[in-house]
Amino acid sequence: MPITGILGTHAQLSWLDRALEAMASTGLDDGSKAEIALLLNGYVFWSARLRFQVPQEALEVIPSALDMSHYPYLASAVAEGIFEDGSTPEDDFAFGLERVLDGVAALIAARGAVG
Repeated sequence: MPITGILGTHAQLSWLDRALEAMASTGLDDGSKAEIALLLNGYVFWSARLRFQVPQEALEVIPSALDMSHYPYLASAVAEGIFEDGSTPEDDFAFGLERVLDGVAALIAARGAVG
């Protein structure tokens, strides 16, 4: 009988088991630990997908011919140079991962867990 669950391979079950192990002493309930593991996996997957879908030689993040009048806040941010800060994809990944992990740390602290 084939396994039809979302996490049906040895590799998928193994990384989830290791993530639960890594969070064993956090004091979080198993449901929260599993959600955190899936959140981290989703962030890494999204980052990898973006990295491979956007060509390294892409000159523009947002096409200059696009009418930005429909996106006033984005237009203002683009005018301020949000995509021209000199950061590398690695810098961007690290920034995002740090924010995710800051949130996890805040959750652990809020629940009064020991870690």
